[in-house]
Amino acid sequence: MISNFEKVLLLQRSDKVKSHFYGAAVHLEEYQKLRIKLAYILTLIGIVILLANSLISFHLESYLFCSVDILAALIFLSLVLWPKKTRIESFVNAGVGVTFIFFLYLLFSGGTNGNGFIWSLTFPLFAFFLLGCKQGFWVSCLFFFGCLVIIFYDSLALKYEIYQFGFGFRYLFAFLLVFLFSFFYEFFRWNSEKKFRDLANNLEELVEERTDALASEFNKSEQLNKSLDKAKNEWEKTFDAVSAQICIVDINLKVTRINKSMAERIGLSPEVIVGQFCYNILEGLKDFPTYSPQSKPLKNKADYSTEIYCDNSGKYSYITVSPMYDDLGIYSGFVYVAHDITSLKLAQEKLEKSRKIEAIGRIAGGVAHDLNNILSGVVSYPQLLLLKTSKDNPLYEPMKSIQESGQRASAVVSDLLTITRGVSIPKQVTIFNNIVKEYFESIEFETLVKYHPNIKFSLDIDNTVMTVECIPTHIHKMLMNLVTNAMEAVDKNGEVYVTLKKKEAFENGELRSVVHLMVRDTGCGIKEDEFEDIFEPFYSQKKVGKSGTGLGLAIVKNIADEHDALLTVKSNAEDGTVFEFELPICDESINGRVPHNNEVGFVKGTGTILIIDDDHREKSIASQMLEFLGYNILRCSTAKEALELLSNHSPNLVFIEQVMNNSFNGFEIYQAMKSRSANLKAIMTTGYLTSDIILQTQKHGIDHVLDKPYSIESLGESVQKVMHS
Repeated sequence: MISNFEKVLLLQRSDKVKSHFYGAAVHLEEYQKLRIKLAYILTLIGIVILLANSLISFHLESYLFCSVDILAALIFLSLVLWPKKTRIESFVNAGVGVTFIFFLYLLFSGGTNGNGFIWSLTFPLFAFFLLGCKQGFWVSCLFFFGCLVIIFYDSLALKYEIYQFGFGFRYLFAFLLVFLFSFFYEFFRWNSEKKFRDLANNLEELVEERTDALASEFNKSEQLNKSLDKAKNEWEKTFDAVSAQICIVDINLKVTRINKSMAERIGLSPEVIVGQFCYNILEGLKDFPTYSPQSKPLKNKADYSTEIYCDNSGKYSYITVSPMYDDLGIYSGFVYVAHDITSLKLAQEKLEKSRKIEAIGRIAGGVAHDLNNILSGVVSYPQLLLLKTSKDNPLYEPMKSIQESGQRASAVVSDLLTITRGVSIPKQVTIFNNIVKEYFESIEFETLVKYHPNIKFSLDIDNTVMTVECIPTHIHKMLMNLVTNAMEAVDKNGEVYVTLKKKEAFENGELRSVVHLMVRDTGCGIKEDEFEDIFEPFYSQKKVGKSGTGLGLAIVKNIADEHDALLTVKSNAEDGTVFEFELPICDESINGRVPHNNEVGFVKGTGTILIIDDDHREKSIASQMLEFLGYNILRCSTAKEALELLSNHSPNLVFIEQVMNNSFNGFEIYQAMKSRSANLKAIMTTGYLTSDIILQTQKHGIDHVLDKPYSIESLGESVQKVMHS
């Protein structure tokens, strides 16, 4: 396909050809006009000569010749004055006719002094010139015949004796010579003119056709150019629309093109960036570094990819540098493409954290059962001893410390399991005020205050009863962690405020009542760059040994999510930190459930309980606690013993361990016993409570699950709940 430049040249060339042929046509028209002008000039000369001859004839008293000369002059003058529209062709024909007659007359009469024959010799020139080759030939032949008749008649008749006999042959030869010259001249001229006209017409048609073809091709080219412009615009828009940051660099390491995303990343307009050195713009360096990603294509002419971190923006990017080649295969630069992978890196970090937590969960789950069985003795035995020992006894406080240590160790295990296993524990309708009051009356809070004697503590609890659906133990743990975090955030002297009130808030576009719990401290606040990490497990900025494990706020966030509650945090260096917790208030009774008052006490009862556990120590702890609560106890360690006791006794309840070291687990033993006593009720104990265990208990019809280590209060309450259900 020809280029636009070639098309322009061809069009110009065709215009030149046209102009040449149009010039030739104009030349031919001018030639015709010249013939007419010459006819006019000759006519005027003839008129002057005729008038002069008439005067001479009149002077010689040849009145006939004088009259003929005047008449011929008038005829010629009338032709000159003929109307312009019709006189051209008529003038030529008439002029030739008059000249024909006049020249014959001059030949016949001999003219003045016998020189009239000279005029007749010029007739072929006039005839061929004015009439053309064909008409001029026939008119000249006719004129020649008339001249022969006059000359030979005059010579033979000897009447006028104007011409001698030998003159006729000389005249014949001269006339034929002029005739042939005029004929061949006009013939060749006419033939050349005809060929030229035909060629001009053909060439003009060809030029017109080629011009039309070029115009059509030009129009197609224009359409193609528009399509190319459209494609170019679409490519440029696409180039600027992609989120990837793209930069094109030439062989001199200067930026030749850059997209909108890359320009925004650099913070300069594309006009400013183009023409700058890539290492200056992309990395802020004055000299080209050998370690830069851009240096790789220069060395090995191959693709290169890597990850980089930008300190200024705090973002991660995945860089790809690819070499470019021109049409001849010569290296011409490279394309620098950067993908923002910050969100991907953050997701990977979160995934890595979740894997760590999962690993911790597997470790915690692996040791939880055995560790909680061990802690059962540390927590339960001291409690039994404390119930039988007066406060004045010197061993009372040491035994209480042992119990609290066991409870704290159990709490750590529980915290680990809370954030790693996601156990589905049923919620219950509870008075939120009582949970808060219970914590601030607990030994945990009293101990916390003792550790921070210089901190002023303020508590404001609304007396309006606020009933919520929650897991009371988890809410208790959340409040304890928030208050502990606030106390530890205050440096020596400061204040901690806790408020509980009922407020109205919008939830899903509806206005409803919510519990609003706020814990505020006047500490140094949380740094802005630490906000995203405060709820991560094991994250802590506190001194080692002063605080706990770094699980406190992670557990708070986990519990808030578990209850679909709103948890917000605000912090600055001047005012300290504020945690706010909001949970929707529900009706006092939902589906027949009565709000739990959270009051702890010993729930004693009567009846026979069969304890099945292959761990002698665990079986002994449970037996002593149930006997203290007033129950008769049957004990066994295997499934066979359990079935034998069931055959000889009618226990009101089976207290069975989930994990057994023999061939049967707790679920299988209970199923075997239930096949003999369909109404047999059961409580299952476990050192590692999971959602799967809860589902299994529901599947096998076990009435309740009790997590170790348990207190005598929770044991008594659970037994009463199952036996009277």
